[in-house]
Amino acid sequence: DLNCGGIVKMDKEQVLGKMDLKSIDELKEIIGQGDLEYADVIGESNFFIISKENTRYGKPTISFIDMYEDHRLIELSLDYNDRPKNCKAYLTIKSLAYIRGKYRKKPLNWELVAGGEFCNKFHGGHVLSYSLANQLLKEYYIYDKYKKILFIQTAWSNMNFCGRNRFSQWYFEKKIKRKLENGGTIFYESELIYKSADDKIPLGIHIQSLSDDCELEINVFIPNIDTLLKIDYREGKIYNMLD
Repeated sequence: DLNCGGIVKMDKEQVLGKMDLKSIDELKEIIGQGDLEYADVIGESNFFIISKENTRYGKPTISFIDMYEDHRLIELSLDYNDRPKNCKAYLTIKSLAYIRGKYRKKPLNWELVAGGEFCNKFHGGHVLSYSLANQLLKEYYIYDKYKKILFIQTAWSNMNFCGRNRFSQWYFEKKIKRKLENGGTIFYESELIYKSADDKIPLGIHIQSLSDDCELEINVFIPNIDTLLKIDYREGKIYNMLD
C-alpha cells in the first residue's frame, strides 16, 4: 500500500535529498538561519531544530512585546509573488472555538496535485491551523483569507498520515493546543519557505511559538516532503519514487 507502511525515520542526508539540497548549509541559507541542526540529535527525525541551546525544540527568536489578554491576529500576508508567506498571532483558549463543518477552499496551485494517483498524498496545509485559531480567524475580516492561510502540503508533512511521520506539523500544533487549553497565552509565528521566487510549492514551514510563562518553546523547520514522492517545487510536478 503506497499510502501507509508505518513510521519512516530518515537521516539528514535523506531529508535534504528529498528537498534537492546538497548540504545543511544550503538549507541554512534558504531559511536564513545559521543555527540549525537535524532533529536526530535528540533521537527524533524528519524536522530541523533552530537555535536548540538548552531546549528540546528550539529557542524562539520571537518575544512578547505587549501581553494581550485576548487573542489577536498580528499578520497574515502574501509575499511579493502573491504566494502565502507569513503569520503572526497571539493565541488564547478563546481561539479554540469548535469547528463546524469542513473548509472546502483549496490552496494556490492546487490543480497541480488534484486528481490522479497522488491526490490523497497532499493536503491544504495552514500557516495558522483552524484547530488553533478557528474563532480568531472568524473575528477578523481578512481579504483573500484562504489564499493567505492555505498552501500545498504533503499529508506526510502535515500530519501523522497512516502513522508514517510522528513529527509532522500536527505534532507541534498539538503541543500548542494543549498549552492553550490549560490557560496559556502563546505568541505564534510561521513562515513558508520557498527555494526560489518562482516556486509553486513551498519547501517547508518554519514554525515558532512561545508561551507567556516560557514553558513552551518551539522553533522548528518542517520539510514539505514525502518518503514516497519526489517533488519539483518550482514546477509543481510530482513523481512516484517507486517507478
